[in-house]
Amino acid sequence: MLRIEYTKQAQDDLNDIKDYTLLNWGSIQSVNYILELHQTVTILAENPLIGISREDVLAGVHSFPHKSHFIYYFFNDENLKVFGVLHQPQLPEKHLKDKF
Repeated sequence: MLRIEYTKQAQDDLNDIKDYTLLNWGSIQSVNYILELHQTVTILAENPLIGISREDVLAGVHSFPHKSHFIYYFFNDENLKVFGVLHQPQLPEKHLKDKF
């Protein structure tokens, strides 16, 4: 399994998702959703090629859906680096350009 890293921007995205979910659906759902996102990232660290290649965003970028979000990441032989978690309607070319 690859070692998982989250950029500060990805951590900020997760905190925003947690806060939004808490406000709209309560603490149990907020905690559960963040745990599910982390579990999905663990699955990606075990099988990074299951994500979709997103060369349109940047060379080497992959994405993978989780419910209403997409996880954006890079990987190499040792690490999987999550650099963004976007809500489905958000355009990666607009919202990820400063996160690399």
